[in-house]
Amino acid sequence: MCPLMKTAVLLVLLLACLGVGFYLGNSSNLSLPFSYTLPTSSSSVSSEALPTTVYVQTQIGKQIVEYCFSPGGRCDRVIIKYINAANQSIHIVIYSFTMANIKDALVAAKRRGVDVRMVCDKDQWSAQGSQCPQLANEIDVKRSSNTYLTHDKFMVVDGKFVLTGSYNWTQAATGYGSNKGNDENLIAISDMTIASSYDQQFQRIYLAGT
Repeated sequence: MCPLMKTAVLLVLLLACLGVGFYLGNSSNLSLPFSYTLPTSSSSVSSEALPTTVYVQTQIGKQIVEYCFSPGGRCDRVIIKYINAANQSIHIVIYSFTMANIKDALVAAKRRGVDVRMVCDKDQWSAQGSQCPQLANEIDVKRSSNTYLTHDKFMVVDGKFVLTGSYNWTQAATGYGSNKGNDENLIAISDMTIASSYDQQFQRIYLAGT
């Protein structure tokens, strides 16, 4: 390897180390719209506690990422946490939705003045345990018009936060205890540019819904 290339490689490694050091030194100062304490590795976490999550500050502005995995991660509680923190709007496109606790959180948000709108997949609307028909009596819920599937699973909160991933809002996706249930993931992103793109997708699907 020529001296110039060696210098370039060493410079890249140095910058990477500095970046890691910056993250480790500043990750505890990331600002969230709610109070949330991460359990330490030595602490005992009950089945009723919020799941352990990881926060990452990326190169895109001051993006905050929170993610969880099922089974066992209780991703439903992460979703409810963002619903409860909403001040202005909650826009949702979902494929399968059977979790009553998420439904109750959405109704509560609507009653405190948040603009809550949702599109449910047309084929899953009347599936066993679906919360969509009942929720339509409380908030603005539409059926998708796509002749195929509306397989999206995302929520945009206050035009700032996006929650998305493979995770359907169902008991099977949430899990039935330790290591019982679907393998799923949910990621939360704090970035207004990304949120705007997802909200445009929501508006397109919502306006076409029935």
